[in-house]
Amino acid sequence: GADFSAIELTTLGQILLDMFGKSLLAETIQAKKDPHSLTASMLLGITYEEAVARKESKDDEVQKEFNWYRDLSKALAFGVPGGLGAESFLSFAKGYGVHFDGTRKQQIETVKGYIKKYLDWYPEIRRYLNVISEQCGERGGRFTMAQPRSGRIRGNVGYTDGANSPFQGLAADLAKDAIWHITQECFIPGSPLFMCRVTLFMHDEIILQAPCEMAAEAAERVSQLMLEAAKRWCPDVPTKAEPWISMWWDKRAKPVRDANGRLIPWVPKAA
Repeated sequence: GADFSAIELTTLGQILLDMFGKSLLAETIQAKKDPHSLTASMLLGITYEEAVARKESKDDEVQKEFNWYRDLSKALAFGVPGGLGAESFLSFAKGYGVHFDGTRKQQIETVKGYIKKYLDWYPEIRRYLNVISEQCGERGGRFTMAQPRSGRIRGNVGYTDGANSPFQGLAADLAKDAIWHITQECFIPGSPLFMCRVTLFMHDEIILQAPCEMAAEAAERVSQLMLEAAKRWCPDVPTKAEPWISMWWDKRAKPVRDANGRLIPWVPKAA
């Protein structure tokens, strides 16, 4: 298999560039920086370099504090561009292990502050949400949307689904394109994917079954085709699709290579 890295941030960055010509999010990804660590650094009032150092710190308390802010940054990155308000964000953030102290009212005020900071740092996202709001009209009506790049039509769209659809839909179009080309090669003699079969697409990960002796080359080809599809749909904002092989699927699976750089099966560490 191979896993698109933060594909929704990649597609959001591309959408923002297409709409406004400039995006801090896109520039961060282009510079090969971690967007979540960058946002965490801004929340903490430290430099990006110091944030990276804290992320990798051997001091458990330092790392724990930083990881809380980085997890909050993830929730902001995946929730705010989709139009989440403060109350909805409280529940959404729990999925990232982020909880807030105080009464419900105090928590909501805290979240409002974080959302405002996030939108101040990424003004293009505020502009993006304003465009969606304008399409809904003063009474929060629904509208018809043409999906960016593919032109797919989506009807009866409201504020939050309208905010999510451009970048999530672009990720879907991109992934379907990749799966189409991968599936084609499963039936082409001479391809590293010949006789392999796509068995699962889980969120942003494409997973195949392959004969053991072909698995390493097959995974590399899957990664290559995924990156080619990403380049077609997001030409200005790069992503990664790291390949791996294993005897079974596991969310923790990652690339493992021998001394010659050839992929070998990942296995979980003994408990």
